Amino acid sequence: GELIKNAFDSYQYEGLEETIEILYSIEYNTENNNYLPCESNDYFLPIITDDFFHFYSDKSLLLPNTTNHSMSLYNITVEWKNFPKHWQIANDIGIVNKETEIKAQSANNLTLGDIGQMLFFGGDYRKEPFQIQDINFHTFVYGDYHFNDSDLKDFLEKVANTNLNLWKHFDKSRDYVISLTQKGEDCGRIGGRNMYNSFAIYMSGNFTTEQLPLIFTKAFTHEFTHTWIGGNFISNNPEWEKMRWFVEGFCEYYAMLINVKSGIISREKFTTLINDNYIKYLTSPYAQVDLDYYSKNYNYSSDLEKVAYTKGASFAFYLDGYIRAQSNSKFTLTDYIRHLIKSNKEINGNLDFELMNAFTNQYLKIDISTILKKHIETGEIFTLNSPLIKSNKTIKITLMDYGFDFIESAKREIITGVKKNSMAYKGGLRNGQKLLSIKNLSNSVSDAIVLEVEHKNESFEVEYYPVGKERDVKIIENLITID
Repeated sequence: GELIKNAFDSYQYEGLEETIEILYSIEYNTENNNYLPCESNDYFLPIITDDFFHFYSDKSLLLPNTTNHSMSLYNITVEWKNFPKHWQIANDIGIVNKETEIKAQSANNLTLGDIGQMLFFGGDYRKEPFQIQDINFHTFVYGDYHFNDSDLKDFLEKVANTNLNLWKHFDKSRDYVISLTQKGEDCGRIGGRNMYNSFAIYMSGNFTTEQLPLIFTKAFTHEFTHTWIGGNFISNNPEWEKMRWFVEGFCEYYAMLINVKSGIISREKFTTLINDNYIKYLTSPYAQVDLDYYSKNYNYSSDLEKVAYTKGASFAFYLDGYIRAQSNSKFTLTDYIRHLIKSNKEINGNLDFELMNAFTNQYLKIDISTILKKHIETGEIFTLNSPLIKSNKTIKITLMDYGFDFIESAKREIITGVKKNSMAYKGGLRNGQKLLSIKNLSNSVSDAIVLEVEHKNESFEVEYYPVGKERDVKIIENLITID
């Protein structure tokens, strides 16, 4: 593997038509012959068993390294060998025809991003196809669940139909692949991933028909909505991490909106979800970090990583209201996103704050540069003001007092703002100590904060319990409309 990788790294493609043949071998899974593993995100790893295989190209295959990824185009052929003839085999290129035993597939003029964002799977999957607006959705199900495949298909049709009607655009193949693969028998995990021309969902077998709305709320709709609000907006942006709040947060907002428009959740549930996201955003210890800190550190903290979702979804609702107010209800956020989708070729994967504002100026005649800088770039808290809101109500939330300036300390990696006689001070935290790592950042007074710090070249742990402080916050009581 390393020899081939090194060869790719050193080889320069200069318009030459070269054919490279690679044989991939996927390690056979001897521990669990039936399902994807439950632990962590292991479902992103390649797997092959007696009954099925499932993998992503960017997580499993060796891809060439070129000097200009965005300009190079590739023709690929995938040939399937030594698989049982009765297996279903499907991927972003298409469906293998079992009846005629076609085992090779080809696709032309693909970028490396296209190839890297491909899903490949096959095995004893059950097929549940459906068609909406001349688009063929090929749904494949593997595993034993406490709901019927037909119930699953009904939910998928609702989500797909609502998305297509909302965005009025589908920049994909007319054959779209969906996989549902079982993740353990009783682990309770749900996961998913949107790809080039497909999306994959995983769940354990213990979910029931009654829980399908929860599953769609949590995973299915979010992943499918990435077909429109996805990585293609930021794939060529060298600072794409700074735009995760948009890609993930706006997708989270529209997933909730699409679920209520599809009839999967009630309007009251939609309001509750908006409030829940806003409260999680406010109570996050990272609520006010700036975008530079987020983009450099989100990979090291799940609490920090979640801010892109909760803050992004809350800001989408806030921006929707801002656009309506500034345009006297002539435009909505949906109008703006539709314009971005139609302008995808012009954006060319380089969406950033400047482009976002340029498009609002061009299409809506509205300037959003101030609120983007204020609330996203610098991290200032915003409130849920919107013409969409009929009435508000005030609730009390508990914010953690960490006893020191957590945000400034995290940014500078130097402990600062320690309050004398605070729990932090009593626990041994002092100004000027070097912050080496945040081992546990509590969001509850019953859960300890654990920091690793360094003083005079000596590293040690500081452990203490935070103090909770109540604060009044306005959330939504009733909405006038969701449209």
